[in-house]
Amino acid sequence: MYSRRESEWTFWMMSIGVGDHVPLASAAAGARIPLRDLAPFETSVTASTPFCSRRVFAGIMIVTGAIILAHNMWRTARGDRAVQTSPNWQELPDV
Repeated sequence: MYSRRESEWTFWMMSIGVGDHVPLASAAAGARIPLRDLAPFETSVTASTPFCSRRVFAGIMIVTGAIILAHNMWRTARGDRAVQTSPNWQELPDV
């Protein structure tokens, strides 16, 4: 793995994107579909209209996470090593 930090960013970006998109927008659209109505598509579109901006936000988060994942995988395949920014606590002397 090239960068653990990029892996963590990938995880959180995609988790927030999917976690924001799926339960809120889909549940709101599904809850508005009446069982006996002949035109459930129109009511579900009307119900999901306010969530369009949240869907855009979630989509941006998911795509950004995928780009970070692709970069991390590409650098790992090349055999690159990330610069270590935190000290290695195993090499510090015991006090």
